[in-house]
Amino acid sequence: WVNSLASLKPVPNTKIQLISDNNQTLLSGKTNEDGFVKFDTIEKPTDGFQPFMISAEKGEDFSFLQFNKTLISTTDFEVEGSPYLHQGYDAFIYSDRGIYRPGEQANLVAVVRNGKNMPPPSIPVVMQVLNPKQKIFGEFRSHTNTQGAIELNLDLPHYVETGGYMAKLLVADQEAGRLVFRVEEFMPDRIKVKIGTPKKAYQLGNEVRVEVESTNLFGPPSAGMKTIATCDLETDVFVAEKFKSFVFTNSSIEFKSQRLDLGELKLDES
Repeated sequence: WVNSLASLKPVPNTKIQLISDNNQTLLSGKTNEDGFVKFDTIEKPTDGFQPFMISAEKGEDFSFLQFNKTLISTTDFEVEGSPYLHQGYDAFIYSDRGIYRPGEQANLVAVVRNGKNMPPPSIPVVMQVLNPKQKIFGEFRSHTNTQGAIELNLDLPHYVETGGYMAKLLVADQEAGRLVFRVEEFMPDRIKVKIGTPKKAYQLGNEVRVEVESTNLFGPPSAGMKTIATCDLETDVFVAEKFKSFVFTNSSIEFKSQRLDLGELKLDES
């Protein structure tokens, strides 16, 4: 596909060439009204040659795409994916949260698809949940609905073991998908804190007033609560709205990030 950088519209009648590393034209063609050109056979024209780049030319405009300059390292990315499903079923399991506390309810949903990525007719399935010791915590039988989905509301007793749990969906005793979630003892947020300044920008020498407001999520305001504050000073790039092409930084001045201790105070009655 060839598109204009100015308007993003397709560019028809653009000459496209596949060029080898020894400057030989291996394939050539022109784009259609949609800015598209297709080469049906590339094995025979490229036999014995190493494709080096694709060029696009129309009038005085010229652009090219060099293959070895556009490679992206996939080292840090999961690019393996799932194997192609030749038979059986594939399931995607998700939960409303990734972590729960003992005594709560975990809501799990599984979506089943066949080899054609379509929901199967209603089929019997088993949701198997394993505890942190990989022992069966529970098995729950159900049938998929018209969308190929099932829902499980899993009650977690107060005495339940904490750690990593695994939910597996079995179709005809074959695992179709799995999900890992955690059960941990944790305390939810009990205090909501807002912090701000009257103005967004200050000049050197100005006094900055920092306002802190704290509220108990359950109960009265957080009056008398101890508050410790710090301030991090970091560099930022200044861009003037009317002078975006100008540079206002001095590269010869080096500024290191600093952390200032603002001290300790107590919140008032409000």
